[in-house]
Amino acid sequence: MTIMVATGLYGQETLHDEHHGLYEHVVALGKILFDQQRVAGFTEGYIFCFEPGVIFPLFFVAMKCRHPLIRRQAIALLETANHQEGTWESVGAAKVAEFVMGVEEENLPQGAGSEQVLESARVHLVNISSKIERRRIDLRCLLRTSEEDSWYFREGTVFY
Repeated sequence: MTIMVATGLYGQETLHDEHHGLYEHVVALGKILFDQQRVAGFTEGYIFCFEPGVIFPLFFVAMKCRHPLIRRQAIALLETANHQEGTWESVGAAKVAEFVMGVEEENLPQGAGSEQVLESARVHLVNISSKIERRRIDLRCLLRTSEEDSWYFREGTVFY
């Protein structure tokens, strides 16, 4: 919530670059929680709970943090969690985040950092339409043009 308040929900995406430390902390907490579940004997199969927990914070990190290592750690945790909280399935969330990461990083040189992801390359909003029974998510990513006064969508589909 601290990051959401500091950056505004629909502000400049580059504002998120100032919060790498907080994003890294969220990923570390997520790893601890998943590790504790494994130690407590929840190693077999799928975990479901009704209340929100760790999936949304990790998804938020994967969507908004452009630091390559932190972002990939959040996605990896989501991929391996085999966890569902309400309608949030960790594997589906990971696939959406991977798609967005691909859109934002498609023209970056190898090893580029978050400071090289221009505002015009950053996804500001993702609309999704899920077909859960088919394990399919259709996405529409809203991006700003380099002139910053007009917008466009990138569309795609992920399967999980």
